[in-house]
Amino acid sequence: MTLSEYMKRAGLDALAIARKLKCSEGAVRKWQYGERTPRKKKMLEIYYLTRGQVTANDFLGFEE
Repeated sequence: MTLSEYMKRAGLDALAIARKLKCSEGAVRKWQYGERTPRKKKMLEIYYLTRGQVTANDFLGFEE
């Protein structure tokens, strides 16, 4: 699942995610729209925040 799909299903916007991850809203938007890839530490934080629904593979485009 992409970060964008997760946000839609969870009813969260970029600002809410940014506050939870302690980063900028702009960074979340870039991850959300595939303009940037989060660093490893943030990918791990996203994984835990989403309870494993969004993984590093989802950002890197690898399919299981």
